[in-house]
This record gives sequence, structure tokens and C-alpha cells, in this order.
Amino acid sequence: MAGTVYGRGDLRFVRIDDLPVDVNPQGFLMVMTNEDRPGVVGHTGTVLSGGGINIAGLDIARNRPGGVAVSLWSVDAPVPETVLAKVKAHASVLSAKMVKL
Repeated sequence: MAGTVYGRGDLRFVRIDDLPVDVNPQGFLMVMTNEDRPGVVGHTGTVLSGGGINIAGLDIARNRPGGVAVSLWSVDAPVPETVLAKVKAHASVLSAKMVKL
């Protein structure tokens, strides 16, 4: 993971697992890796919505089309383990973890 500071105090994550991202490191993040396949983002958004979790931002990077993707979901509240389990239930999701910054 790599980060930088833009200007005066604008912190950013700019790389994770050698993939470029642009995420403000604050609050709650759900970090997910998955096979780059159609439907993963839709499934995840639907599961988070069903769990009452509001998505504040999303950044996605992939190593190549159809390869592996990493996404950082900025959310307003921690994603409960029961909701994370539903996210992970998608066949293309490799991992999903909650991070509090």
C-alpha cells in the first residue's frame, strides 16, 4: 500500500497491491478483492444497501480485464460481519475486510 499528501494535508491512498487507487483515508473502508467479472459491484452495492450501509465513495482498480480487481468502498458505518459474509458469498469475491481509519 502506498500513500501521498497533496497540497496541505490532502491525504490519499494511491496504490494497493500494485494497483492505482485514489482514496481519502478516513472513516470506514471496506476493502475487497475479486475476480474482475460482471455483477460483482452490483451484488456488493445491493448487499450493502440491504444491510442499511450507505456508500460514500468507491474506487476500483484491476490488473487487467478479466483479472483481479481491488475496490475500496468508503462507507458511513462499519459493515457488520453478517453483511460481509453476504458480500463474500458471491463466487467472484476473493476477500472483503472492514478497516476503520
